[in-house]
Amino acid sequence: MMKEHGDSWITVVLRAAVAALAALAATWDAATTAGLAAAAFGAVAGVLGGEALGRTRVRLALPAAVAAALAGLGVLASWALARWDVVAAAAGPSATIVAGDAVLLFGLAGGLCLALRATGARWRPAAALEIAAFATALASPLAAHRGGSINRPLDLGDHALAAGEDPVIYLQLAGGVAAVGLALFLITEKRWVRAFAAAVLVLLVAAVMGLVGTMIQPPQPRTDDGLGLTGQGQGERGRGEGKRSLDQMDFRDNYGSKSRSAPVAVVLLHQDYEPPSGVYYFRQNAFSRYNGRRMVPAIVSGAEADVFEVFPSQAQTARWVPPPTNRVEVETTVAFIQDHVAPVVLESPRSLTPAKNPAPRRFRRVYEATSLALDVDPLVLVGSKVGDPSWSPVVHEIYTEAPTDARYLALATKIVEALPPELADDPVARAAVITSYLSERGTYSLRSRHANAPDPTASFLFGDLTGYCVYFAHAAVFLIRSLGIPARVATGYAYPAEERGRGSALMLRGGDAHAWPEVFVEGTGWVVMDVTPARNLEPPGSPLDADLQRLLGEMLRGQLEQQRQATVALGRSPVGLRDLLRAAGAVARGAGVVVLVLIVLLYLGKTVRRLAPLAAGEARRTRLEYRAALDVLAEVGHRRRYGEPPESFAARVTTVAPSLAALAAAAVARKLGSRRPDDTAASARLRRSVVAEVRRAVPWWRRAIGVLDPLSWLRVR
Repeated sequence: MMKEHGDSWITVVLRAAVAALAALAATWDAATTAGLAAAAFGAVAGVLGGEALGRTRVRLALPAAVAAALAGLGVLASWALARWDVVAAAAGPSATIVAGDAVLLFGLAGGLCLALRATGARWRPAAALEIAAFATALASPLAAHRGGSINRPLDLGDHALAAGEDPVIYLQLAGGVAAVGLALFLITEKRWVRAFAAAVLVLLVAAVMGLVGTMIQPPQPRTDDGLGLTGQGQGERGRGEGKRSLDQMDFRDNYGSKSRSAPVAVVLLHQDYEPPSGVYYFRQNAFSRYNGRRMVPAIVSGAEADVFEVFPSQAQTARWVPPPTNRVEVETTVAFIQDHVAPVVLESPRSLTPAKNPAPRRFRRVYEATSLALDVDPLVLVGSKVGDPSWSPVVHEIYTEAPTDARYLALATKIVEALPPELADDPVARAAVITSYLSERGTYSLRSRHANAPDPTASFLFGDLTGYCVYFAHAAVFLIRSLGIPARVATGYAYPAEERGRGSALMLRGGDAHAWPEVFVEGTGWVVMDVTPARNLEPPGSPLDADLQRLLGEMLRGQLEQQRQATVALGRSPVGLRDLLRAAGAVARGAGVVVLVLIVLLYLGKTVRRLAPLAAGEARRTRLEYRAALDVLAEVGHRRRYGEPPESFAARVTTVAPSLAALAAAAVARKLGSRRPDDTAASARLRRSVVAEVRRAVPWWRRAIGVLDPLSWLRVR
């Protein structure tokens, strides 16, 4: 039986429940049903046993030994069951394995929880270890969704897919359950009434926050973007006249590598298009003007006329559309998961049209794009002229301006000497051999030492040739321009075609952000001539999550909602978000009614205790008058302690209620058998004196709080 100085039984039960929940979460993906049950029961047994041992006077070494013995017995029993042929022969191999796992999990969960609870019960600061352990266990099965992988864990993602819902809602609900469990665990009230009230309050707050949380935009993944692609930019109408910032692309020595697997957009292909280069290039920005240090957007009429600077609010057509020669029309639907400064379009765009967002809680904006994508290998264009005769001299100068450093022309001339005589003067072949040279000699790394140089590109190109895509793109453009060939740097996303699989959805990730060189070929337009370094110092990135790509594609198509409606039409009823909302609403309403009824009953009990002396007989009135006086004192924070004699309590509060001593003496005398006729009248008068004294000694606002407190009388002893 629990001692008075310990936590209340309801607090211990709440801790045990949270421990069971944590044990289930930690073993969910690695145990059978029997193993899950054994882990939960072991956690409950460990908490109860640890609480009992923690309240004794034994040294902590004993609970530690008991915990170690319990865990050791679990391991030993599991090992024995797996090796005793007689058990397997009697129960069957499958049942033996299940029993061994159950015994193991029971022992491990029980031993760990016993050790943690015994230590926490004996030494309060050690409760932080329990909180850390339970929080880790509750978070472990949900950790896989980090970085935007909303389809994981698959148990939640698949269920959301079947119900036609956004899996993030299920993740939020799971996180809410974990938060509620930890909040309940933190309740340490010694009185069961206060512990129960605190638990009800936590559940009510959780219900309200759950309802509010379903109406809030789910958290969006974030990436370390150094190319100026993501973020709240100026690509909105009415902001900066729709112009893009000149500071979007700059050189860095340490380019962020975190969250490179986080999804940033999903693209649906409406035609079965395969790029000849093996890479889908989604262009967002183009940088054509050399400012003496790096490439920046050319804010000149006629330049970069194929780049959309703002998102479409209505159908838009590009200011310049490439000829259809060597190109194929490709229609796409693009949905951004993160905020972007401008739209991205597959290679050369022709038009953009706003589209309906099928999942507003998931996608930031959706639009349809029509592109004229290159349909031939760039080497097929060898023999073509470069540039556009319609360009003005100013535009032509912008596209061909290069650094004055003579080393660029010297290196470019040396590189093109490798071409055969018949291609020595061909501009397309010259551009191709320069990008091949950089690919063969370059080393890709997100960490370099060139950004602070007066000319970062020269420091990179004539130094160690180690850097990331911005360095390679600048080096290629400067070398190509030194030969008089129009070129520019483009930024966006480069998606390997091999990751597409068999579906039509392409998931662009933070790691797909890229910068590449482009050359203008007459009759074809801007052609991507990318650099692919042969050496890479970066660790391999995480492979693309095909399940997440498929899920986002289906969300963009609106198929999840269609699937949910079809499922309902077939008579099945998966538990979806709407069902959870209705259930949460019903629970919240029911809990509200229960709490309201409890509050009314508490106020009713408080009132009855005050009026009880008026209706009581001679035998009970003195005691009830004394109890009413104690209620008044309890409202202002003065309560008898456990085991404290009435006389001692009266002496302790004599500065607040001097008359309580006489009233306490009368009540004690009445209880011991006194039958003096003036006891009743005297007790009523003394109780009124106590009330008057409290009014004089306690501020009005403190008395008002006490009157409004429905639980004050429950704490009277």
